[in-house]
Amino acid sequence: MSTSTSTSPSPTLSPSFKALLDSFRSNLPVRFQQESWYIIAAASLVALNKPSEIGLLFTYIRQEQKSESKEELRQVLVRLRDVLMKGWVLVGIPVVVTAVAALAGAEEGLGLWEGDGEGDGAEGEGEGKW
Repeated sequence: MSTSTSTSPSPTLSPSFKALLDSFRSNLPVRFQQESWYIIAAASLVALNKPSEIGLLFTYIRQEQKSESKEELRQVLVRLRDVLMKGWVLVGIPVVVTAVAALAGAEEGLGLWEGDGEGDGAEGEGEGKW
């Protein structure tokens, strides 16, 4: 049986969380403000035992970088997942599992990992999820 993908709304950003991320990003050295700031933010959120905020971080990234293609958003997700897996050693498995679940909830319904076919994978030649 195939699982259905619900199109749940993205987590809602509060003005205070958006202001926190804006401030965080602007206080980093310039070389980190474009490409790496969200990796540092994700590691900080997990280390501060706020793993459920990772979904909000991804929502913020999507809203702030509106011109992102699916490929660029996939790259952001890969980098966020990578930092979460590396944080496993420092903060423990339960915190990281919570963060991964929050990230999955934020990306749900975006269709970023869908190949050309759905269902049993027999159709299409697209790449699969990792």
